[in-house]
Amino acid sequence: MEVLPIILVAMLLLALCQVLAIVTFWRRFSARLRAQEPAAAVVVIRGFGPDALANSRALARYTRLDTSEIDEVISEGRCGRLPLPLSWRRANLLATELRSLGGEIEIIPR
Repeated sequence: MEVLPIILVAMLLLALCQVLAIVTFWRRFSARLRAQEPAAAVVVIRGFGPDALANSRALARYTRLDTSEIDEVISEGRCGRLPLPLSWRRANLLATELRSLGGEIEIIPR
């Protein structure tokens, strides 16, 4: 009979340790979920660089715009939002490339 209370206390301590572990891992998991980058972004073009061909290649590489739409955007020098959202990664790659070509780009998380 003296062993039974010891076993019960040991079981309670193990259950308490499991609950603490679950709470700790859940907090870490939820913090990672909150810290993730947004799934999509909108690219706002304030200005293009001087090389129109390189700008059109960058737009063709990272967007799903038709070549006629790309040519229209480049020839008119139309600034503003691109007509469709991009993934966060593609938006950053496009912005980096257009900035290296002399453009002025802004990325807005969606």
